[in-house]
Amino acid sequence: LKRLSVFRGGFTRAAVQAAAGASLRGLSQLVDKALLQRDPDTGRYSMHELLRQYAEEQLKLSVVEERSAHEAHAKYFADFMQTCEMRLHDQRQRVALMEVEADLDNIRIAWNYWADKQDASRLLEFIDGLFLFFEVRSSSIPAIQLFDAAAQKLVSDEREIVCARAQIRARQAWFTALIGLPE
Repeated sequence: LKRLSVFRGGFTRAAVQAAAGASLRGLSQLVDKALLQRDPDTGRYSMHELLRQYAEEQLKLSVVEERSAHEAHAKYFADFMQTCEMRLHDQRQRVALMEVEADLDNIRIAWNYWADKQDASRLLEFIDGLFLFFEVRSSSIPAIQLFDAAAQKLVSDEREIVCARAQIRARQAWFTALIGLPE
């Protein structure tokens, strides 16, 4: 239950199995005990926010376990965004958009995790998928905010960081120009 506290806005079985090592049986037991809810229409799981906060406090008691849970979550969503990015270019676009929308809170957390770690290669795994998602959804303001916050965290002069920051700023500039703020 502690490792599930890193998720926000719910999660899929695939996400929780990959990022938290939860089994279907374990998830079913948590649903039976009313610690998780499962939406029968979407198949997504959710946890009451107070229970999530308690589990998060328990997770924080072990620095190693907390770091491991957050990194596994962030790795899963970096991979998820790469998969979605490919699908955003073909006939599966509508489904990919809905999946990204459903996990946008988790994607933001993972994106911010890698920005805080100054991990350029992981951020670049997100960037094209996020750009396409925000462009198709015509969500310029959220895109500008997300890209700006990450670019501000990338302060190193290492070549990879400079390149990642430039790519992030370029995407941010696209959305800024779309809403008529050329500066």
